[in-house]
Amino acid sequence: MLNWTDYFRDEGMQVLVSKNSKNSENSKYSENSENSENSKHSENSKHSENSKNKSIKITFGEHPNFQSLKRSIEHMFSNKKNCLVLEQNVLYIVADSIENLSTSREKKNNINIKYNQSLHFINSFSKQLSFLFENEKKGFYTFDPNKFVIINNSILCYLSINHLKNITEKQTLEILSLPESRTFLSPELRSLPIDVWPPIYIHFHTIYHSFAQFLLYFLDMKRKELQELKELEQNEINVIYGTKLHDFIQRCLKKEIENRSFFFI
Repeated sequence: MLNWTDYFRDEGMQVLVSKNSKNSENSKYSENSENSENSKHSENSKHSENSKNKSIKITFGEHPNFQSLKRSIEHMFSNKKNCLVLEQNVLYIVADSIENLSTSREKKNNINIKYNQSLHFINSFSKQLSFLFENEKKGFYTFDPNKFVIINNSILCYLSINHLKNITEKQTLEILSLPESRTFLSPELRSLPIDVWPPIYIHFHTIYHSFAQFLLYFLDMKRKELQELKELEQNEINVIYGTKLHDFIQRCLKKEIENRSFFFI
């Protein structure tokens, strides 16, 4: 079992990753598939499908942001059978693979694999982000690399309530303090002094720049400071230059925050 709780201790979440077994808390979802010839037709076997060998259990607290975050992740898995809600504050996901960002990034050196995986990340994370924007009226303002969870090499979830803020009527996020780590922080937030007097109001599209930084970090392409990027230079990203991924990243990096977009065309 991997205990990722240290990564989320400041969030008040417990995150455990383990291999499934017949003795596990959720073995009832896989036990029938081992003992019954017809179990593949049963409701429980639909959850296990005989191929799911890892699980992640996320225990949330009582803060309203926890429930918003939990609902956003449920929404990401609304069309899949491997997301199981056990109780009000616990989310349990069974999958073929569960990794954090550093593990996934180190394992995959082939640029074609990383390119295709990045497309999956855009698709899955856009569901979490749009759900938070539209249904919860909330958005992230930055990312911590340790709080990304990658499921089945394709579904990208971000787990943080500290970085989740309410969207005001003016389409801004109210930020009461800046994070100590400035990794993936947008240039407009990065340029502020650490001791700036709160609250800070910033357009909710600020996170698009951070996501572009995340993709470039995952692709391992940029040598210069990601936070200072305003556009991509061809000689820095020859591998993806002219692709739809390149165009998507360009739209996320626009200097004017309001003009940034999260559309993959």
